[in-house]
Formats: sequence, C-alpha cells, structure tokens
Amino acid sequence: MGYIFQKPLIIHCVRAFQEIQASLAKEKFQLPVIFHGYRKNWILAKQLIDKGYYLSIGVHCLDGSQDQVVKNIPLAHLFLETDTDTATEIANLYQYVAQVRSIPVEMLKQALYHNYKIVLKNERFKLAVTH
Repeated sequence: MGYIFQKPLIIHCVRAFQEIQASLAKEKFQLPVIFHGYRKNWILAKQLIDKGYYLSIGVHCLDGSQDQVVKNIPLAHLFLETDTDTATEIANLYQYVAQVRSIPVEMLKQALYHNYKIVLKNERFKLAVTH
C-alpha cells in the first residue's frame, strides 16, 4: 500500500523486528519506515537506524528507561508521540528529550519538524519528481 500511494510505512512492532526487517528487505521497500511506539534497546535501535528507518518514541521514555536510545538516536531519525498517554502534554516530552540530549528545545523542535516535512509531507518525493 505504501508504494501505491507513495506514503511512508508506520509500523507498531512489539516482538517481530527481525521478521519485519527481513520482509522489508525482501520487498525492497524504499519509502520511509517509522517504527511507532519504539520501546526497545539501543542495539536494536541502531540496527533500524542503520537501515534508514525512523523511530517514534512515546511518553514511556519519561521514566528514564530509554535514555540511552534518546541520547544516541540521530535527530534525523527521531519522532516523538503521545498517543499512548493522552494525559501527557507533548511539550513535556519535548522538554525531557531535549534535557536528556543536552540541547535546546527549539533545536529539537526544528529537527522534528524537518523530519515531518521530509517523511510525512513527502517533500523528498516532490524533490525527486521535480529535479
């Protein structure tokens, strides 16, 4: 479906990361892939990032359990989300992630907005078509 509509693939995966990676490789899926609700460790995160995938991290990271992932993930592969906990303001999540990374919140906002434009607004595909 992603290919047909030229849309990114958003995957909620709990345990089948290896199988999903194998399937994406087999299908030669070239559009952006976002692993939504990512809660695993840095080793797996690095494997996914090295393949060009994006990770979306939610409010569960506020307990410090994903600080290693939060610190190390390149900003260009990061999204943040609050859909698992509607009581938490996205601003609190931005503040926490910026603090863990020792960067200004504004820098984080700019990076995530850039990712949004590239991945979800398909600007990279528009560029590819016009150039």
